Amino acid sequence: MEKPHKAKSFENWTREEVQDTFGIKRNNDLAILKNWINTNYQLTEKELDFLAELHKGLQNDLDLYNEDELKFFFIGDILRLVKFKTETYRAFTQRHMEFSTQTVDNQPITVAGIVELVVATGQQNPKKPFFFLQEFKQSLKRNNDPLGQLLIAMLAAKVLNKNGKAIYGCYVLGSAWYFVVLAGNEYGVSLVYDVTIADNLQKIVCLLKEQKKQIEQELGLIPKD
Repeated sequence: MEKPHKAKSFENWTREEVQDTFGIKRNNDLAILKNWINTNYQLTEKELDFLAELHKGLQNDLDLYNEDELKFFFIGDILRLVKFKTETYRAFTQRHMEFSTQTVDNQPITVAGIVELVVATGQQNPKKPFFFLQEFKQSLKRNNDPLGQLLIAMLAAKVLNKNGKAIYGCYVLGSAWYFVVLAGNEYGVSLVYDVTIADNLQKIVCLLKEQKKQIEQELGLIPKD
């Protein structure tokens, strides 16, 4: 039996390489992406007040933050507001993922890497992944592809879950947030949401809250609509 060869780590994949290697294609008209983007999730007054204060601080500090400060002082606050955590699932950071599968040409391949944040079942270790968030330092000179890195992690989740269900994610470049869905052999990417615009910040939280609701519905923790 031929042993799968070791491929590039997650951080070195580009979107084109992911497409060519695994036979997926981009389709920004995916119904499942549109349904997510068009969520009518309503934030509470308390949540809106919190985001107004967060936005005020962001306007003053965003251009001063380094990568770790952006995660700690801003993205962390958003995630705490959304609360991806129950006894069944939670958010994990800086976790290793690895999967073995076949390329579009039926060649064995093994891919591994570290994911920035993944929401998955489990408490000590991630088991079944649902959602990924990747954060990157904004730069005009970039050696890696943020979307490619997110897609390869989402493909890992698809292989590991073995249920054929869609995988959700987003990647962050400074103030810019992009939301992504991988369904079957297609993926879609939203238009950019710039968090320096207050309405966009609210929309981002609504999308994350909607994702939380979908996760909990799939796990049977809350009733489906």
